[in-house]
Amino acid sequence: MVKAVLANMAAGSAHPDDDSLRIQHIAVVDSKGIPTSGGSHVYGYANGNLVSDTWSVGDVDYVKYFTYANGVLVGESDWVKK
Repeated sequence: MVKAVLANMAAGSAHPDDDSLRIQHIAVVDSKGIPTSGGSHVYGYANGNLVSDTWSVGDVDYVKYFTYANGVLVGESDWVKK
């Protein structure tokens, strides 16, 4: 490692431990720009049925809604940014 550090410094390159070279955050997103993982969920219920899922990723909230007919799940919305 010492040789690599000296070679980088001699060539005018940044030190390998330089924080400016580190990736601070990576978010994997889908085709609509919505993150595909992480965050936390808060679920909403009515009459014993799941009716909403609010997903917080960082400082952004997304929500999806569930619809029922005669107590049977019949629809699920896409994630929508709040």
